[in-house]
Amino acid sequence: MAEFLHEILSLTLVLLIVAVMLTVVAARLRIPYAVLLIIGGAILGFIPHLPYLSLDPNLVLLIFLPPLISFSAWFIS
Repeated sequence: MAEFLHEILSLTLVLLIVAVMLTVVAARLRIPYAVLLIIGGAILGFIPHLPYLSLDPNLVLLIFLPPLISFSAWFIS
């Protein structure tokens, strides 16, 4: 169990670092960061041997979507 937890935590850290790097690249290219994050996520979907993660759609709507919408609302022109 400890090995599985270590694998998940290290994968989470790597994904967080990649997301930050993509955000910095998007700022330098002057394109919306969401575009590069979506492209990066699509590329990750094709990498073999990554752990399978299944999320309940209600969990996504309840936890992840409201902060994204409120953050985007502050920067709408």
